[in-house]
Amino acid sequence: MSASPERIQAYNTKRELCGGAERAAEEAKGQVRWLRPEYQQKSLTKGRQAVLEVDGESATPAAAATSLRAWPAELPAQAAALSAVLGGLTAPADVATIAGCFEGKRTKKKLEEITRLLETLGALGRAVEREGVWVSSG
Repeated sequence: MSASPERIQAYNTKRELCGGAERAAEEAKGQVRWLRPEYQQKSLTKGRQAVLEVDGESATPAAAATSLRAWPAELPAQAAALSAVLGGLTAPADVATIAGCFEGKRTKKKLEEITRLLETLGALGRAVEREGVWVSSG
């Protein structure tokens, strides 16, 4: 069973957007992620990332790629989680893409909740919406 090109693109976009903060933290430590380790770095025999020495410190590879966040039940925690996702975005994202950063289905109710929270964060100056896409304002 093969995925459609649209689903593959949507998955890759979600991984890129949701993993921005994690990737930035890894890069700040000096960790390099190879797109094709078996090709780009022949010394990696099993396709794993090697430990990289940076200024005398060794940075160990992260265990998993991008993990989905849990969608909290309480409103304050939802706002905090949504704010954290916005802060980790590497590019503006629409509501559906932002909702994809959280566990569970993207139901109409969940999309409406996220939209209301994004609008609230926007009113508080924590988020900005332009042409249907959202970014963190700070």
